[in-house]
Amino acid sequence: MIAVLSTLGRRGTFATASSYLDMTTLGKRYIDRTHDRSSDRILDARTRSVLNAVLKEERGRALEAYLKATGRSLHRGTALFAVMAYAACLWSQDLQLKGRIIDEQGHALPFAHVAIPGTHTATFSDATGNFLIHGLSEGEHVLHFSSVGRTALDRTVSLPQQESLEVVLPERVTDLPMFTVQNSMTGGSGPARGKAGAVWYLGPREMRSFAYTDVSRLLRSVPGVNIQEEDGFGLRPNIGMRGAGPARSSKITVMEDGILIAPAAYSAPAAYFFPTVGRMHAIEVAKGSAQIRFGPLTTGGAINFLSTPVPERPTAMVALWGGSFSARNLHAMAGTEQDRIGVLVETFQQGADGFKVLDGGGTTGFNKADHLAKLTWRNRPEASFQHAITLKANHTTETSQETYLGLTRDDLRSTPYRRYAASSMDRMDMTHELFTAQYALTLPKGPKLVATAYRTNTFRNWYKLDQVVDSSGSKVGIGSLASDPASLPYAFNVLRGADSNDDALIVKANNRNYTTSGVQFIATHAVDGERMDHAMELGLRMHGDAMDRFQWNDGYRMSDGRMYLTSAGDPGTESNRVASALAVAGHATYDLDLGRVALHPGLRFERIRMAEDNYGTADPYRSGSAMKRMENTVEVWVPGMSMDVQLGPDALAFVGMHRGFSPPGPDARTLPEWSVNYELGFRHTGRLSHVELIGFLNDYSELLGSDLAAAGGAGTGELFNGGAAQVMGMEAHLSIDPLKQREGRLRAPITLNYTYTDARFGSSFNSTFEGWGEVLQGDRIPYIAEHQLNLRVSLSTRRMECALNMTHLSAMATAAGADADAEANLVPAFTVLDASTTFHWTHQVDAFATVQNILDEAYLVSLAPAGARPGAPRMVQVGLRFRM
Repeated sequence: MIAVLSTLGRRGTFATASSYLDMTTLGKRYIDRTHDRSSDRILDARTRSVLNAVLKEERGRALEAYLKATGRSLHRGTALFAVMAYAACLWSQDLQLKGRIIDEQGHALPFAHVAIPGTHTATFSDATGNFLIHGLSEGEHVLHFSSVGRTALDRTVSLPQQESLEVVLPERVTDLPMFTVQNSMTGGSGPARGKAGAVWYLGPREMRSFAYTDVSRLLRSVPGVNIQEEDGFGLRPNIGMRGAGPARSSKITVMEDGILIAPAAYSAPAAYFFPTVGRMHAIEVAKGSAQIRFGPLTTGGAINFLSTPVPERPTAMVALWGGSFSARNLHAMAGTEQDRIGVLVETFQQGADGFKVLDGGGTTGFNKADHLAKLTWRNRPEASFQHAITLKANHTTETSQETYLGLTRDDLRSTPYRRYAASSMDRMDMTHELFTAQYALTLPKGPKLVATAYRTNTFRNWYKLDQVVDSSGSKVGIGSLASDPASLPYAFNVLRGADSNDDALIVKANNRNYTTSGVQFIATHAVDGERMDHAMELGLRMHGDAMDRFQWNDGYRMSDGRMYLTSAGDPGTESNRVASALAVAGHATYDLDLGRVALHPGLRFERIRMAEDNYGTADPYRSGSAMKRMENTVEVWVPGMSMDVQLGPDALAFVGMHRGFSPPGPDARTLPEWSVNYELGFRHTGRLSHVELIGFLNDYSELLGSDLAAAGGAGTGELFNGGAAQVMGMEAHLSIDPLKQREGRLRAPITLNYTYTDARFGSSFNSTFEGWGEVLQGDRIPYIAEHQLNLRVSLSTRRMECALNMTHLSAMATAAGADADAEANLVPAFTVLDASTTFHWTHQVDAFATVQNILDEAYLVSLAPAGARPGAPRMVQVGLRFRM
């Protein structure tokens, strides 16, 4: 109810002295305005009950006192009628305010909070960003708008002159603003417009749309990203960009809030740990010349995960969902900011029993828990020098019964989700810790400085089957058994559960510890001029990391389909070495906006000293008696340049070129990876649509490969050169919302993303790396699909959102050489459909359901690490999300 009386009732102020004055004022206004008029309006029961509550005892006498003072003496019954008539008049003139809350790109912002400070009047925007407030009186009102991850703002409206408004809430990434793609990127999926190079942003809308916990499924919607699936849950994704090899995401720079997050980004870049995507607030992807600000890898691109910002008002959220294969997920967070001190606590916990069926029984699932805490402080906003401090701590644990062992292609066709008995002991145990302390300073005339100290500790032991002893006594790698079982029938039968001798199964404890520490400084300054705008960024990072491999082998025998330990190895007797790196990196970028033309030059410098101390398998105590040491130091300059030209009010063309680089490792005989990378693009933003087309060429003069077991190699981690290579292709994006300009709350956005990639070796050579083998000039680089297509169709109303997501990949080679196109070396094309629906029960409660792989297609995703691996089958999950 909107009348003044009902407003007072909602506030519970009838028993206070102020309510007497309010009642007197109400009666006064009614008598003054309607003394010569009559009203026969009938009030509803709620209004009558409110009036009865206030018009008695002192309240009634207060009104009579006023009436007598004005010469309009009325008895109490007449006064009651007068006030009731006035309330009825107010009811008929009930004022309301409607509006829509959007981001900088015009996307709707659901669940934004709208409140009138000092009152209990508040609401939330719905799924289409619309809100409606009843019960407003005539005059001015101050409205406060806020949303997690957005800059809160106040707007003043005058009623009844203004009964609708549109509010834009800009992105607020308070943790590390200099290391994010700044401004004009928020809301849903799409390219960040007006940025140097190809930059993409996946915002909160995209992150929660399908409740994905697998980053591979999220990044399928980003053009130019290459994914090689492995376990079906995204625990250890393999991600590349623009033809850079996807194995263990070792050719891209991975960050969280601008901090290098790979366990040892320089000395061991293979990302066996990956950030928990379900906890993240947003994801940024940088390709082309935009990535030289990050490093050390500047060919394959960069991914920056943005954690949840500290909310400006008391906020809490709990989401619970689960379903197929006993999947279970919990996401909870709570935070606030009071007296310039902010706090946030958050947890994301997930697990499942696994969709693969182990011969002889047993679990194939996982459990993962990720906990985050943040503490922030800032000085008063009116101070000349703005200071802010952010402390962040993160702890992640994972236990998963995952394996490198796949299937033969015949077994995949008949029982795609089978797991051989010899993988029953396989298990990954991992712990990751992250600590950061950040100080930000904003000077009076605009320059900003952000200094961040960071530390990560990562432990992991992937205990998994490595070799099988054949009847002749020779050891056979599990990859060879899965690819050619007929040539080694005894060993293959043991793999599937046949009885064996002692120590016939060799299980390796891939026990490793990683540490990373460093400090980085980012300074920025922007100047808006009459004819041109300038912006400059300077960065410096001092970084050290190390990997300690201390591994061993255990022997097992197979009996009645079960594995029994027959010999326990001594730690350090399989691999016993420490790799380390010290790096000093700096970058400078300059943005010059001349109006129709903007220039974006940049330069990066890296000085890296890498070393490895190999103590040998005969010295587990590391006395150093037989230690072999390798050292390598490289200094590189990585220049980049891009330019964009405004072709009209809605169209932009851009071109970029930069140098690509990857560190060579501690062996001085290995050369760094070098490339020159080009891109040419066009963007057009219309009333209802956005179009982006980008052509790219990565010209490698020296390709760099890594001997990773995850890619089908021996697992030494050693780097090797692969000669010249060329990768060319095209990225296309189209987004359209045909109902965007129509009145009403129905929206139907459609997004189409397509990538064409032609990745080929530019020289012939014979590689000892099993994943490449004998390479001929012109051979395709393995695991790069030529065609990738992603289509998303959505429909949203005030109470419900529905979406359908389709992903298609063309066939791709898994090996180079003359037999690359043979069926045995191809992953066939596949198409996968996902769907989701969300019902906004109230502004605080959502119910949602998701279905992955709707058609329950059994499809092959990889032949690495060791055998054929299926994609995830149909998974149905339902859940509830509560906001407070």
